[in-house]
Amino acid sequence: EDRMTWLHAGKLALKCVKPCTRCIVTTTDQRTGERRGEEPLRALRRFRFVPALKGVAFGMNAIVTSGMDTRLAVGDRFAVTWQGGERWAIRAAGAAEKS
Repeated sequence: EDRMTWLHAGKLALKCVKPCTRCIVTTTDQRTGERRGEEPLRALRRFRFVPALKGVAFGMNAIVTSGMDTRLAVGDRFAVTWQGGERWAIRAAGAAEKS
């Protein structure tokens, strides 16, 4: 996801604008609200830490540039444009096909 620039699904267009940092919710027990150690952040920090963001990069923040009223469903296909102009079709299950 670090090299994604655009995602398209039908009329929906998302522009990837910056990396997202992983928050501490992954280390928090969702029932009690208690912090439960540092994993998976400690492991991710070894190979995904971005000093400029002061955190572990995980995914991309994106903005809707068209198709704001588009409904998405499990299994919808996305066309993904990567830096350098490569395009791929991504299924919700995570499989990729070069297009």
